Amino acid sequence: MHDFLMAIKQRVLPLALVLAFVFGSTARAEPTPAPTTATTMNEYQSAMAQYQLDLRTFNESMKAREKLRNSINQTFMLAVLRANANLKKVMSTTKNTTAMRSAKTARDVAIMNAITARDVAIANVPPPPVEPIKPVKPEKVEKMQLSPEVEKSNKKSKKVKP
Repeated sequence: MHDFLMAIKQRVLPLALVLAFVFGSTARAEPTPAPTTATTMNEYQSAMAQYQLDLRTFNESMKAREKLRNSINQTFMLAVLRANANLKKVMSTTKNTTAMRSAKTARDVAIMNAITARDVAIANVPPPPVEPIKPVKPEKVEKMQLSPEVEKSNKKSKKVKP
């Protein structure tokens, strides 16, 4: 048991010293001053105003992107419906099997062209914009607790005799 404890001490102590040296040397000697509530609130309010502008721009660009994608899909669906309507028209008017096959082939080619056109159009749609990140509201700075003697003296000084 004693050997085990000695082995741990021999391994842990040097490691602790190295870690203390590495992480201790990066610390500053002077403390950083805490930001005042007024400046952080002003910064927060300006960041919120910028966030609202960015959010409005984001929403507008998302709507424009969706509108573009919907128009691409509508154009595709119209091309497919037209191809199917042409096939139906040819099938109802002719009894010739060669004409029926060529009409089906024409429909398939029209649909393939519509698919290719839709894929190219969707590939050219700009990527979705990055949603802005809402700023974090600063925490309230709590009042310091005064000693009981100071509180008593403050209460006495506040009392004004008429």
